[in-house]
Order: sequence, then C-alpha cells, then structure tokens
Amino acid sequence: MNRRAPHVEHFSSLIGDATIRKEIELSSSNAHALARTLRSTKHGFTLVEMMIVIAIAVILAAIGLPQMNIFTQNNRLVSQVNLLIVTLNEARSSAVTRGRRVVVCESANGTSCNGNWTDGWMSFVDVEGNGTFNAATDEILTVVRAAPAGVTIRLHDVDLISFSPQGTLIDDAGAPAAALFTICDSRGRTSARGVIVDPTGRSRAAEDTDVPPNGIRDDADNNDLDCP
Repeated sequence: MNRRAPHVEHFSSLIGDATIRKEIELSSSNAHALARTLRSTKHGFTLVEMMIVIAIAVILAAIGLPQMNIFTQNNRLVSQVNLLIVTLNEARSSAVTRGRRVVVCESANGTSCNGNWTDGWMSFVDVEGNGTFNAATDEILTVVRAAPAGVTIRLHDVDLISFSPQGTLIDDAGAPAAALFTICDSRGRTSARGVIVDPTGRSRAAEDTDVPPNGIRDDADNNDLDCP
C-alpha cells in the first residue's frame, strides 16, 4: 500500500491553510471595497429633486381635494334622502299594521312638531287622528336629528306627512294628497336631491327624467327641482 510521507502531508496542510487565509483576506478586502463604494454613492435628496416632489404633491392635491369635497357634499345629501325614505316607509307600514293614522312632522326637539325639516323630524301614531301630537296619548315611533351643516330640507304641497290606516298619503282633511321634499346645499338646483311621496303613500328618490337628461332631478310632474 502506498502511503504519503508525513512531511508531504504536512506540506499539503500548510498550503491548504495558506489558501484559506488568502481567501479570507480577499473576501475581507472585497467587503471593505463594497462598503467604500456604497458610502461614496449614498446621498440625500438634492434641492431640485425636493422641489419636484413638492410640485407633484401640490398638483395631486389640487386635483384630488375638489373631488373629495364634491363626494362629501353628495354623500350628505344622499344620507338625508335615505333617512327620509326609511322614516316614511316605516311610518306607512306602522299605519297599516296598527290601523291608525301615523304622522311624520318636522321636529327640532324630538318631542313635538316644531322648527323646520332641516332641524330634524319625528313620526308618531296619531291616536286622535287630528294630525297634532299629544304627548299623553300618541306614541313616538322615530326621531331624526338635524341635517348636517349646509344642508336644507323643505316639504312642499302639504304641511306634514300623514298616512291613513290604508297606507295612503292624506292631507289634514283626510283627502288624498302628494308631497315633495327637496334637499339642497350651497350648490343649488344642479345638485339638489328630492323625495317624492305619491298619493298611494309610496316614497321614492327623485331622478332626472328629462330626455335627454339635463343633470337636474325632477319632481313627480317631471319639473326640475328647485332650491328656493
């Protein structure tokens, strides 16, 4: 069997150790060189770059903020439309199920018919059937607080909303009636919303029914809504 001489093995080991040390030295040298390169290329924003970033931010804000304001304003109007329709539908349903007249009226305090529709509204079971709230006998069903700032709500055609036990809309004398709510803000009729209450008692949001559409929602007679 051939065996390598001890001095040969020792020599090979020395060569291997030297090679490893050399590789370590080279790796360390490369690491230091890379660090120096990174340090030399690292820098912050220049004044020109910063001005460009600021200019882009200003342009984006100028484009986005008006759209956000319009979205917020529209959302306020739509929220009031939805609140009115929910209140009216619940009042009509209660009139039918209870077999009694149910009234929806403006209310600033939630305990009596007062103020105006912008201040809020309430619905109640009109036990005496006279369209007037009597705290001793009538039952309050719903109370809705004031509209957001800048939003105005008006009721047209009737003084208050009154549903008969059959679910129809009636006036103070008990005759069939129709009603219209307009919900407006500072933008006027171009952004006005409406809630139409048919004589049947059905409530619905006003839509632009013109052909072609003119961008303004219409009442039950297809007339453009207005914000007096």
